Amino acid sequence: MNVRDDFITRRAEPGPGRGLGDWGEALAGLDLAAARLVKAEGGTAVYFAELLGQAVVLKRWTLRSRADAVKAFVHASRAERHWRGSQRLIDLGIPTAHCLAIIDQGKGRTRERWLIMQRLPGRSALAHLASADLPTRTQHALARELAHYFTSLRHAGVVNRDPKPSNLIVTSTDAEVACIAMIDCVAIRRGGRRRWLRSMAMLAIEPIGCGVPIRRGLIARFIATVESGGKGERLKLWRQLGEIVRGHGSAVPRVDPLG
Repeated sequence: MNVRDDFITRRAEPGPGRGLGDWGEALAGLDLAAARLVKAEGGTAVYFAELLGQAVVLKRWTLRSRADAVKAFVHASRAERHWRGSQRLIDLGIPTAHCLAIIDQGKGRTRERWLIMQRLPGRSALAHLASADLPTRTQHALARELAHYFTSLRHAGVVNRDPKPSNLIVTSTDAEVACIAMIDCVAIRRGGRRRWLRSMAMLAIEPIGCGVPIRRGLIARFIATVESGGKGERLKLWRQLGEIVRGHGSAVPRVDPLG
């Protein structure tokens, strides 16, 4: 096992005496049959497990090609990109799961790269939309919280290309302190208004593909918080987002996030 010491973050809080070697040993001794497989697609798998007494998410990528190996060698794999994206959100004051360790296992065609990250409490925004279990007041509070997330990214000159509701964890359903945290940070990029608009449109595209479209009232609350330039500007933003959604094509996901 190759353990990468250069990716331990100062902001991670795995507990007293928990260094990267501890995480590596815990991962090596983990029985995956006892972990919960959340998603598997291509060479990627996501598990819920408990390591070192802490609830964690394990993201595993199989390094299948020479290109994958080169990206891993130069610290440009999806694991490192997630790590850097997560750190950028933390620096912006945007809630996200802390990354705890990046670990390599295996050799050659069986080589795998693992990202260990905190498992946040709560359900995804998509799951809440599908079950319609949140009071209207909480839904409005979460729409405003999500709008602040996009506004913060815009002011920082970055976008998240994949802010799907299934990647948003509702960590508090209190209408006074409702909170959403982003858990997939691989696609944090620099970008201007065009990418920012497309990123926001993704919030509606995934629910449509899963058969749980978002209520117009929530969209209006979100847009009113994002755009403070007056009614005309809000209507313009509504139209722009609608055009992107309509031009997207099939929104049905390859892997059902509600399955």
